[in-house]
Amino acid sequence: MMRYEAYNKVDSAYAYDLQDALDILKHAKSMNKFIADNDKFPAKMREGCRQAPIIIPISINEVRISMDEATAAIDTEPTLGLSGEDAIRQARWRRVRKYKQYLHYSTKSPSHKYIYMHSYF
Repeated sequence: MMRYEAYNKVDSAYAYDLQDALDILKHAKSMNKFIADNDKFPAKMREGCRQAPIIIPISINEVRISMDEATAAIDTEPTLGLSGEDAIRQARWRRVRKYKQYLHYSTKSPSHKYIYMHSYF
């Protein structure tokens, strides 16, 4: 997981695999160095960027999901033959895959192409 703000709600932090997290960390360190060394940015911002970002390893059980995601997972558990715990675990993995897809955005995939064509970003 990599985050800057408090982890107090579902969408306040993101979970990636280690390879993606290391890549994000590299870019974050580079950007922090650029801001910290550039007098064009406010002093308070430059000072905040002097603290090195870190990766916090978490287990899949620490990935937060919304109540809607949990409800949907539990509703599908009998159909899939899963226990409630396994259904919730699968929902957590879906959230990890979702953020991985956000990171590897491609205008060639149908859902990303649709979003790009309709100017959502």
